[in-house]
Amino acid sequence: MADEKGPWFPGKTFSVIDLYFAFMSYWRPGRSWYEANAPRLFAIAEKAAEKPKIGKLIEAHMG
Repeated sequence: MADEKGPWFPGKTFSVIDLYFAFMSYWRPGRSWYEANAPRLFAIAEKAAEKPKIGKLIEAHMG
């Protein structure tokens, strides 16, 4: 389970699972579902997307 002591899933350290959540939030059942039903994962996805390189990847591939 996520460590509530930091902004990332493992806690204070960004990890590949956080990157995965950034992309997963675009898949079924969709971003609005994740926002409503998995707000912690959605918040992690949003925060990860704020990283410039990740944001560019999301824009390029998830459009």
